[in-house]
Amino acid sequence: NISLHCHTNISQHCHTSINLHCHTIISLHCYTNISLHCYTNINLHCHTNISQHCHANISLHCHTNINLHCYTNISLHCHTNISLHCHTNISLHCHTNISQHCHTSINLHCHTIISLHCYTN
Repeated sequence: NISLHCHTNISQHCHTSINLHCHTIISLHCYTNISLHCYTNINLHCHTNISQHCHANISLHCHTNINLHCYTNISLHCHTNISLHCHTNISLHCHTNISQHCHTSINLHCHTIISLHCYTN
């Protein structure tokens, strides 16, 4: 189920890949910015729900791979912008839960593997 609830823009433009593969729950509590700078793929593997509910900006811009190996859900709470810059593939495939509730900003700049560390539960 994908419910986009707040001022969302989705432009697919990049080689981005995010593999969510484990029993993880990531809660980013409000006003989060995620910039993955180039060549990323987003693979949400298994029974995913994406509800966008917060002031989040996600720009995928670099040669990054994020592997969140767990059954997760992603809820972006309000005014979210998702720009996948360059040749992006989005496959929703996993039981994932991600609720963004914090003032976090993540910049993934070229060939990086990042763990989310700011105000997460």
